[in-house]
Amino acid sequence: MTIPCRKVIVSNTEIDVAPLETVSLRLLFQNDEGERAKLYSAAKSLGFFYLDVSDSKPYLADVEQLYSITEEYFTQPEEVLLEDFRMDDEFCGYARLSL
Repeated sequence: MTIPCRKVIVSNTEIDVAPLETVSLRLLFQNDEGERAKLYSAAKSLGFFYLDVSDSKPYLADVEQLYSITEEYFTQPEEVLLEDFRMDDEFCGYARLSL
């Protein structure tokens, strides 16, 4: 898949920038339906998006806790992680990386 890029000038150098959707963390935390739809669409299509945290300082305090929870989850034995694998919907849960 080729993604059309736009050109921008950064420090007198022209660079390509992907036309990714920008999603507001603040609006997500406020359960804004339009922002949630934008996030879902971006994640489902390209799988990448810009996350705007410029107006989200109160919410960023929870980031350290999120890292800690994520690390705790992924340090479980693989057989425990595989219990989260499911094929009953579009989200599969944990799946082993196959190279």
